[in-house]
Amino acid sequence: MTPENSKFVIQCSSCSAKLQVGATALGKTIACPKCGHQMKIKDRAQSAEGPVVARPISSSSVPSNPLVARPIRPSAGSSPSHFPSADFQPAATSDWNQLPMPPSLPVNYGQASRTNTAPRGNGQLWLWIALGGVGFLILGVTASVFAVWSLSKGTQVADSKGGMGKTVSRGSDVGSNNQAAAGGNKTNDKSPFPRLGPDLPFKDKILFHRVMIPRPPQRPLIMNIFIPKGNHADHSLPVMLEAPNGTNLLHGAGAEFPKPSTEYLPFTEQGMITVTFSIDGEMPRNLSPAAGELYFRQLQKAYKEFVDSDAGVENGKLALDYALAQIPAADSKRVYIWGHSSSATLALLMASKDKRITKCIALAPITDLNARLGDLLTDRSVSSALPGIKEYLVSGSPLTHVGDLKCPVFLAHAKDDDNEPFQNSQAYVKALQATGGNIVFEARTSGGHYQELLDASVPKAITWINESR
Repeated sequence: MTPENSKFVIQCSSCSAKLQVGATALGKTIACPKCGHQMKIKDRAQSAEGPVVARPISSSSVPSNPLVARPIRPSAGSSPSHFPSADFQPAATSDWNQLPMPPSLPVNYGQASRTNTAPRGNGQLWLWIALGGVGFLILGVTASVFAVWSLSKGTQVADSKGGMGKTVSRGSDVGSNNQAAAGGNKTNDKSPFPRLGPDLPFKDKILFHRVMIPRPPQRPLIMNIFIPKGNHADHSLPVMLEAPNGTNLLHGAGAEFPKPSTEYLPFTEQGMITVTFSIDGEMPRNLSPAAGELYFRQLQKAYKEFVDSDAGVENGKLALDYALAQIPAADSKRVYIWGHSSSATLALLMASKDKRITKCIALAPITDLNARLGDLLTDRSVSSALPGIKEYLVSGSPLTHVGDLKCPVFLAHAKDDDNEPFQNSQAYVKALQATGGNIVFEARTSGGHYQELLDASVPKAITWINESR
């Protein structure tokens, strides 16, 4: 009887690629991940205990969901790593078909509504690749259409050198909407950034602006800016920064176009300017580890962009630069940042590194990346696949920077959180207090990690902001 965890090496009868399969694949049909060829694996008993072999099958007998074999390197041993071996240099090869499948990395840590629910385990790799290609095509077309529409509606664009670009709004729009766009004030013509431009249709009491700052060769920084309607004196409104959540802290995230019916704007509704900004290293939407090599290629690229942006801190700084330069109502002495889960991690990091932040709100943050992602280091090849990962797990942890965090902090965490252990926040609070940090810790008995925690803690955070002015 063959043990279920046994591994066998076979050779594709079409492209001769060497593949590794488990005992569960014996007697079943698989698809070669390199050429897509369908073949059936002989049962070991059928081959008289000889080598496991594959034979081609007719197209009429191809099942609707064939197994996908795991490709291996020709020199691999009996138990290849999930990541490329330590001597593999991802940047020096174009033959991605030689890469092993990635491990089941954590996907989304954000709100439940944004959790990636793509299937895990054996998937139809080539279907994923095809869907990925279609997705990129759709995203490209959508981006082009939106860019044309934005230019016609007055979306502002800056160049890569700090925004020293021309305003691309139509002259009539700019002249007639300057006052509304700035919340009842004239825009700052002396700013190195372009004007904010006219607002886009949104909620009755909120003005919405979509801003893009190109930064070639990097991706552009995208911002969603929400301003309470009305005439506001200069420097009269606090600024609340927020980053998108729902990442696994190995890559960034985009600032999606907001929907009035679902956008969560409790701080703007309380009279604050909310600035949501994208984080470098965005992964394609709905792409999960089940997509195999496609996911792995994208993760390597996104990880580098994410780490180069200091885990999103540089994105937040540029977004704040823009808000203070182009929104006259923005008060530079009342700059706040908030976040939930992975975005709370960035909130604590930015508050530690940008002294313009005067208050920080962190709900269920991940404060110690070694505790969260340290298991990745047990695979020696991770350092080649994700360069500098060991150092990043330290530098990207808010726990590392508690001595630099000088502004007041409101932190909430539920004891029944099944996503991020409550004890990690306890340890962070103690470490911050040991350095003389000013922190209010709301230790909730229940509330979990998602919406119930937000519903209970955000109102208290708003009260804390107002009382501590």
